[in-house]
Amino acid sequence: MKYRADVDGLRAIAVSSVVLYHYGATWLPGGFVGVDVFFVISGYLITRNLVEQIETRGLSLVDFYSRRIRRIFPALAVVLATTLALGYWFLMPGDYTTTSKSAIYSVFGFGNFYFAAHTGYFDRSAELQPLLHMWSLGVEEQFYLAWPLLLALFLKRGRGAATCLIVAVILLSFVTSVALVASDPKVAFYMPHTRAWELAAGALLVFAPAIRKQKASAAASLTGLVLIIYSFFALRVTDPFPGWNAVAPVSGAALLLWSDKNTSVSRLLSTAPLRFLGLISYSLYLWHWPVLVLFRTWALGQMPTTGEAVALTLFAVALSYLTWRFVELPCRRITRPFIAITGGFAGAMTVAAAGFAIILAGGVEGRVLPQAQAMSSLDVMWKWNCPRTKKLVELAQPYCNFGREWNDAPIKAILWGDSHAEHMAPIVEAANGNESASFLLYRECPANLGGHVRRVWSAYPNYVKHCAETRSRAIELLRQRSEINLVILAASWSNLSRVISQDGSRPGRVLPHELIQDGIRSLIEATARPGRYFLIIADVPQLRGDPVPCAVAGYSHLFRRKCEMAQEAVSRSYFDNRQGLVYQAIAEIAAERNDTRAIFPGKALCGSERCETTLNGEFLYRDASHIRRNLRFETKRALADRIGLSEYFLHDARHLVDPGNVRHAEIKRPTNPE
Repeated sequence: MKYRADVDGLRAIAVSSVVLYHYGATWLPGGFVGVDVFFVISGYLITRNLVEQIETRGLSLVDFYSRRIRRIFPALAVVLATTLALGYWFLMPGDYTTTSKSAIYSVFGFGNFYFAAHTGYFDRSAELQPLLHMWSLGVEEQFYLAWPLLLALFLKRGRGAATCLIVAVILLSFVTSVALVASDPKVAFYMPHTRAWELAAGALLVFAPAIRKQKASAAASLTGLVLIIYSFFALRVTDPFPGWNAVAPVSGAALLLWSDKNTSVSRLLSTAPLRFLGLISYSLYLWHWPVLVLFRTWALGQMPTTGEAVALTLFAVALSYLTWRFVELPCRRITRPFIAITGGFAGAMTVAAAGFAIILAGGVEGRVLPQAQAMSSLDVMWKWNCPRTKKLVELAQPYCNFGREWNDAPIKAILWGDSHAEHMAPIVEAANGNESASFLLYRECPANLGGHVRRVWSAYPNYVKHCAETRSRAIELLRQRSEINLVILAASWSNLSRVISQDGSRPGRVLPHELIQDGIRSLIEATARPGRYFLIIADVPQLRGDPVPCAVAGYSHLFRRKCEMAQEAVSRSYFDNRQGLVYQAIAEIAAERNDTRAIFPGKALCGSERCETTLNGEFLYRDASHIRRNLRFETKRALADRIGLSEYFLHDARHLVDPGNVRHAEIKRPTNPE
């Protein structure tokens, strides 16, 4: 194929936008669409190559895949192997294990499937997974598993049939993308069938008639550049994507590729600096992300400063040049397909074997002290074995059931809430010392959501509807099941106060903490009955940032920036400013009703100066807002004692076991959070 210097220039624009965006250029909020530009370029170049091969000498899958291996695999293997090697000095054992798993998926071209399954709310933050960017290579390689045969089959019937195939792929994939962005945005982002239209848009250009008039070509190239630049500045990471929001960058890239190479825009893209970046763009894309993530791991999760970002960028460019010069170019000169395919397979198996060895070694736990092994990853810190599940007919599915067996327990309790109900479950279990209670963990939405209080959550498009349905089911359950005599409400109340709104059914402006109060109060009023009691657990003190990297720094010999343990705590004034109003709103509900109590962990954990983050010699937090679920039992019990849960089950809840004890009903016990 004839070399087009402007294509390398377009690659440079794409990779530069991605690097700038990832390295903290807030002035380029849509820089992530550079990946979509890459998809269009790839679809155009690979399809042009395939069509030339099919029409001149027929399709050879061996030749096609050996070319793909020579182009893609050598640099990929070097980056994966280097990342796994450096992980020994940078990554905690749990994170080292998950990185190894992602490397195994990525080396075989299925990284997007791994990250689609491991970038949820409770997984390691996506921005701190060293191989996250491999998802895009997975999308490409999966597309090219089917594309050569499909294209050859339709080209037998002529170019018109091939064009119809491409148009059909674009339409079907785009419609699927739009639909899934609205219902399942993570699948829409990572899966090949929702991205295929972007690659097919590039493929369509191979069959499109050339633009004959110079003015039309110049207008097309300028329009394409404007569309791409517009996308860089107009889109935000919170916007639904890909779907309709990907149309501008994809169309822009297609117009630039379609236009004549003699336009002013094409000449600009063909300048030497852009050509250089374009030539090393693949290696730069591979290197820039693990360089950034490993730096942030050393920096305790912090983003680099401007100076550090510049230094990291230059370092990534240098690595990319060396990889292009001494890995990419020599491997592309391999002419024998057998050597390319067998060498690629051997390299893939070597990387996979290294990954499996790290997994079998538990992430090489011996690198860190025993105190840190219990904090080696988010997964490890969230471990808590639910004893069994229980299905109540009124609910849609079985839920975790802990404590005493449900049918034998005098106290039948529902623990209802979000992830803060989940992190309180082991503490509640430890507090239930006499095992008189059985608990059903109704892990759905916070109990205050679903009436006129709602939360719109872009990551979960159906969240408002889901919360309304789960609240209705729970209310129906509590109305029908009189044997449920204790309802425990726990949620991230303070964080919710920053994201909730009202649906318009209540007139006038309502403050966020009042909406929290409204939602809880209406729920209690809808489900209260004689002999049933309510316990509201306020959220624990919320920290400023992720405290775990600093907490484990002293327990390991890994590369970490120095930090003081005191940095993990927050001041009492910060706690009061962030959570005081919500605490007071919960206290008012408890003061209004004889059947309701409230527990305030912040009151117990915060002194006059600072809030505690350790207890019984253990660090309590999993992240900035959640308590670890894998704390030792002694620590869970000590925490339950400290915040008042143990006392509740020992004294206040005794009337549920012994109806003659009416302490809870006779005495109003409003707890002032101050």
